[in-house]
Amino acid sequence: MKDPIVDNHAHPIVASQGSQARYADNLVRLMDENNVAFTILHRNAEWTTGVAKFGPDHDDWVRAAMDRHPGRLFGGLGGFNPASPDAPEYVRSQLRTGRWAFVGELDLRNPGPKTQIPINSPTVLEIGRIAGEFGVPLV
Repeated sequence: MKDPIVDNHAHPIVASQGSQARYADNLVRLMDENNVAFTILHRNAEWTTGVAKFGPDHDDWVRAAMDRHPGRLFGGLGGFNPASPDAPEYVRSQLRTGRWAFVGELDLRNPGPKTQIPINSPTVLEIGRIAGEFGVPLV
């Protein structure tokens, strides 16, 4: 038997692209076929307008996928706008649940979704401090 593979960067689909549960099941089936031990899910936003759309529905889906396939799918907390002054409290409340492997993937500067958020903005720095308090990486 070969050593298992770790997939450290997958993006979930959004609800408009199909069944999220079927996506998770198919992902794990493909993992099994290819000796992938676990996969880490990063943030995915629906960019129908070309502008990033943030929302806790992403985090709800990732939690559901992790619950559906415990130990196989791990997720990052990413359903928030890192430029919003409300983001730090959202991050803190979610990290208190103990469910998140990391915070992110934060989309700070990306021409696709048109995000231009300085990494040294007070809000992003506060999110980093909160991640540190909880001992989770900021991606």
